[in-house]
Amino acid sequence: MKLDLSKVREILLVRPEQIGDTILLTPLVSQIKEKLPNARITLLIKKSMAPVVERNPQIDGLIFTEDKNEVLKKKFDLSIVFEDNPLPEYAWLCFKARIPCRIGDKNRLLYRFMYNCGVPLDPKEDLHQVESFGRLLKPLGINMIDKPALIVTDGDMDEKIKNLLPDGKPLIGMHIGTGGGNRALSPEAYALILDNVKKSRDCNIVLIGGPQETVTIEKIKEAAEGGFINMVNKVDLKGMLSLIKRLDCFIGVDSGPMHAAAALGIPCLAIFTAKDVNPKKWAPWKTRSVIMRSKHNCQLKCSHRKCGYDYCARQVDPQELISSLNSLCG
Repeated sequence: MKLDLSKVREILLVRPEQIGDTILLTPLVSQIKEKLPNARITLLIKKSMAPVVERNPQIDGLIFTEDKNEVLKKKFDLSIVFEDNPLPEYAWLCFKARIPCRIGDKNRLLYRFMYNCGVPLDPKEDLHQVESFGRLLKPLGINMIDKPALIVTDGDMDEKIKNLLPDGKPLIGMHIGTGGGNRALSPEAYALILDNVKKSRDCNIVLIGGPQETVTIEKIKEAAEGGFINMVNKVDLKGMLSLIKRLDCFIGVDSGPMHAAAALGIPCLAIFTAKDVNPKKWAPWKTRSVIMRSKHNCQLKCSHRKCGYDYCARQVDPQELISSLNSLCG
C-alpha cells in the first residue's frame, strides 16, 4: 500500500515495553515530528512508563496498555508497532481498529498480513535498536535516524532532588541493578568498584536502584569500605530521572537508567556482562560513553535470564573500570 503523507493527521506508536525501550522510541518520535510537524502523535505504552514521556513536547497523547481498547474509540490514520516479542496482540489491535496504514515487521510470518504498510526487519543486522526500528519509518520517507533521545524531567522534582544531594564535588551515579536485559553484577563487585572509585577520585557516589535492589544494597553496605549516598528505593521513576539529570557521570550495567542517563546527556560507563547481549545494539544512544565487556571464558550457552551461574557478572575488572572512567570524565 502506498502511503499518502498528506492525509496523515493522527499517528499511533505502539511500544509496550520497559524504561529503556520507551526512551529509545523518542528519537523516532523526533524524526516523525520533523517529517510530519502537523500530525498528532499518540503513544501506546505501559502506564508505569508515563514519567519517561509525559512531558515530551513532541508527544500529543498517551494510551496505556491497561486500557488498550481505547485505540478502538479513536480515529488514527497510521500505526507503527515496535515489538521485541513475537506476539500478535498489538498488530491485531491496530487491524481491528481499521487504521488505514499499519506498519510493523513484515517478517512476523503468522500475522504479517495485518501490516499493510509493513517493512521486513532482519534480526541479524548489526544495528543499534534505534536504527533497527528506524527501518519501520521508511514508508514515511525517513531513511536515517540521527536524533538524540529526549527526556523532559519534572521541574518540582528536579528541585526536590537538588536539595537531597550535596554540592561541591562531582557526583557519580552507579545503578546497582538491571531491568533484565543483561546480567547485574554481584554486590561484592559493586562494593569493589565503589571503593576503587572513591580511592581514585574526589567525588560523591550515589547508588541508584529500585525495590528489587533492596537486598543488594544491604550486601553492598556490608562489603564496601567507603561511604556513599544511598538512593536505592528512595525515589519513584520520576524522581530517578531527576536524580540522573544531576549526575556528572553514570556507571551501570545495560539498563533503563543507563538509557535515561544517555538521553539526559550524561557520560555513561556502560557495562555489558552477558555474552548474548550485543553492546552495539543496546549502547548508550548519542552521548559520550565507554563500553566495558565482562572478561570471561564461560563456555555455557548464554541465556542470562535463566542461567544459574554468575561467571560473567564476577569478571568486571575494577582497575580497567577506573581507567575507563578517567578517560570518560577526566
